[in-house]
Amino acid sequence: MEKLTNLDRLAEEILGLIPTETVIIAEFDGDSIYYRAGAGKNTGAIVGKRGDIATSGLCTVVYQGSCPVVVGQTLGDNRIRQDIAVALGIKTALAVPIRVNNRLFGAVMLLNRLDGQELTDRDSLLVEEYLNSLFRDEG
Repeated sequence: MEKLTNLDRLAEEILGLIPTETVIIAEFDGDSIYYRAGAGKNTGAIVGKRGDIATSGLCTVVYQGSCPVVVGQTLGDNRIRQDIAVALGIKTALAVPIRVNNRLFGAVMLLNRLDGQELTDRDSLLVEEYLNSLFRDEG
């Protein structure tokens, strides 16, 4: 799991792949979620926090389904914590699972494209392919 030791760097690399305001790396730990690393605008408000996986919004959906989730418009979408979306100005979001050795480790969240467009399935696929290339031979 060497590639998981510098998660801030991983977040920066993903920020370079898909230009967004914020990239967050969350780790699933039993019934909890730990926002371990990030890059961009809202990292100070999110990184270092822990929460209940059942009420973590977008990461909850990834945890339950073990698949990527794209939310083009967050307003009113029940997969998103509306209180957090409003407070941080999150208008579009996506989350992609991080799998290491076929185990669900956590998720990468991307928040708000810099060009103002909605995040898309194509963005999700690019992140998923990048993560798969990193962790394919991990062990």
